[in-house]
Order: sequence, then C-alpha cells, then structure tokens
Amino acid sequence: MKSIVLVDDHRLIQQGLKRILETCEDLQVVGTGSNAEDGLYRVQEHSPDLAIIDLGLPDHSGLWLLRRIKKINPDTPVLILTMHDEPDVAMVAFNSGATGYIRKSAHEDKLLEAVRTVLRGDIYLEPEMKAALNDRPDTESHISERVLALPNDSIPNSHELALLQHLSVGQTNCQIADEWGVSVSTIKARLRALFGKLGVENRTEAVAEALRRGLIAREH
Repeated sequence: MKSIVLVDDHRLIQQGLKRILETCEDLQVVGTGSNAEDGLYRVQEHSPDLAIIDLGLPDHSGLWLLRRIKKINPDTPVLILTMHDEPDVAMVAFNSGATGYIRKSAHEDKLLEAVRTVLRGDIYLEPEMKAALNDRPDTESHISERVLALPNDSIPNSHELALLQHLSVGQTNCQIADEWGVSVSTIKARLRALFGKLGVENRTEAVAEALRRGLIAREH
C-alpha cells in the first residue's frame, strides 16, 4: 500500500482527488492539507510515499512547501498538480525538487499515470509541457522566479532583495544596520522573515538559494 498526502485549498478538489486515487487498491490518502503549513505538518506526521501539492495555497506558495518537504523529508517525492500551464513555472518546480508536474485539466487516467510514474522514482511531465520546455531558447533557462505570476509570499519584496545584495557581498548585521539607519535587532528580524520565505536557515544558504532562483546577480 502506497501512502499519499494531498495539499489543496479547495475541499471539493481534495475529495475528488482522494476518490480517484483510492479507486486503486494499492493507493491510500493518509492525510490532507488546505494550506502549506498544514501540508508540511501532514508530510512530517506520515512520511508518505508521495505528496501531491497545488502551487496556489493561501498562506505560502506550493513552491515554498515543495522546498520545505525536500529539506525536511528529502525521500518524499512531490507531484505538482496545478492550473499553471506555463513552461517557466514547471521549470522552477523541477529545479526546486519536484518529481512530477501535471495540470488540473488533465484526465484522471493521466493523473494516475503521473502518480505511478513518480512512485517508481521516474520524472513525469505531460508530453505537451515537455515539448514546450524543449522549445525554450537556452537563453531563457535561468528565468528569475520573480517574473512568474505565482500567488504566493515566497518571493522576497524589494527591501528583502536589497538585504540579499548586502548578504551576497558579506556585510555583517552591524554594517547593514548602520547603512540603513536601523537597529541590529531590526536587521535580525528582517533576516528571519527572509529566511522563512526562501526556506533556508542561514546567510550562506540564503545567498545560494537567491542565486539559484535568479533573485540576485552573481558577482564577477
């Protein structure tokens, strides 16, 4: 029996997915979440064989949840089930650790195919999406996540991007506080908020994640 956690903020979609999945005798939905924090708790609680998550969640984005799952439960494969059909979004999801990506418009047979593929440890992407990704110019292969129209709070605001630039050149909290005319405790609070958005725990990880996501430019 393969265990699955579903994370989607629409109860009807949750129920429909559960019904489809449990038509298979070897699949069992062991937990559901209606937001990213709840979904992360369910994954930690059950350590499922598969997590299926939406990108548009009310508290954090599905990308935030995906990165947290891969950090905390790295052996749990994640299938993204979303309304987004832009190749850029799929690319960011795969770069963030997703094993599969399928649109909500897909037929339920395709959903089950995607689930089976990901459970085998293989990558799943619909043929149309795969063709769209293959047709992308190489120059677009590192698109910044900030240009994606994702309904989430995992993308740093302009002040946090400026803070990332200070981190990238190795400035200390005191130096940043002096330059901005604020207290060191204020900088520490802003760093905690920034780390939460990026799903990291320290300055080094923050800079590395920001570079990977195209949020700041690499110094030459």
